[in-house]
Amino acid sequence: MSKQFASSSKLNLSVESRGNGFRKVAKWALGIAAVISATNGIVEAKDEEMPRKVTVERNPNDVVIVTSRGKKYTNKDIEDLIDKKVYLTTWMKHSKDDRKEHVISCELNRRRRNMINAINKFDELVNELPESLANKLVEYPTKAHLTKELTDEIDAYFEKKRLTDAIKTLPEELAQEVANYESMDEIPDDIKDQVDWHLANHRFNGLLERISEELAMEVAKYHSHREIPLKLVEKINADLRKKEFSEFIKRLPTDLAQQAEQYSSFDELPQELGDAIHAHSYKEYFEKILKDLPEDLAQQARKYPTIDDIPEDLLAKMESHLGFVLRHRGTDETTDGATDETNNSKKEDLSKKDSENKTGFWSNLFKSKS
Repeated sequence: MSKQFASSSKLNLSVESRGNGFRKVAKWALGIAAVISATNGIVEAKDEEMPRKVTVERNPNDVVIVTSRGKKYTNKDIEDLIDKKVYLTTWMKHSKDDRKEHVISCELNRRRRNMINAINKFDELVNELPESLANKLVEYPTKAHLTKELTDEIDAYFEKKRLTDAIKTLPEELAQEVANYESMDEIPDDIKDQVDWHLANHRFNGLLERISEELAMEVAKYHSHREIPLKLVEKINADLRKKEFSEFIKRLPTDLAQQAEQYSSFDELPQELGDAIHAHSYKEYFEKILKDLPEDLAQQARKYPTIDDIPEDLLAKMESHLGFVLRHRGTDETTDGATDETNNSKKEDLSKKDSENKTGFWSNLFKSKS
């Protein structure tokens, strides 16, 4: 009896345990089903319709472009010039119709804008050509529509023009040699290198002949000042300052020149040497001014060691004759009640300005003599 009960008890426990297990599995399965159902609902849900872009209807007869030669292009003309075939990607082919329509519409509008730009650019090109050649192009909307013969004729004209323009800027001897050729492509490499150098020098207003050969070769690669990298600009400025200083010290007395040769720029000069050079240069500058004055004014001005010592009335007469200001009138007088700190600050500012004026004075002197 007890054994049978024990066996029955074990069986009940086993069934109950299995029942609990089944219930747990059922709950888990129901949870998964709920998640799958929710997920399917998201995937299968219909996308909200995208707002359509308003399409502006164009009147086919409205004129869009009038060329410089009076030819008119209407909306219909532009549409007829555009390739209407638009290729969609495999992914886009399976998209909704409204999306495909939107993509096709955007692409056709892009082609329309490009066609209008091409017509305008071609019109500008035609205006650069001689009348005899330009008249042959009137019926063509863009350069892409030209025949190969006309394209070759245009290219030949511009190649010849390039050579003609180059000859105008070359030295006489080199220009005569280049004139023997019909195009730049026919010129031998050694002569072409000389031509390229002179063209670049002309393009940069004579810069190449004022800087080192190494820097000149670098600069010649560019077509405008704006294309030159900042690092190269800094090297050019340093080279020019060094040459400016070298040219300047050649005009100094021997004793000052020998001392200054040890340095490569104005900024490196010791204060004492800088003051001595400034005094000498200032004297030269003063003498140059006196030579431009009438004798009576020059004699009166020579009584004073510097421009700063010349009386106001005499200075005004000199400036009136020369046509420029010799001495700037500052407003450095302090107002009543100004503090010592303010006065000292103004003195420091004046000292700084004086130092700047010296460097500026040397540069101006160099430029005026060169």
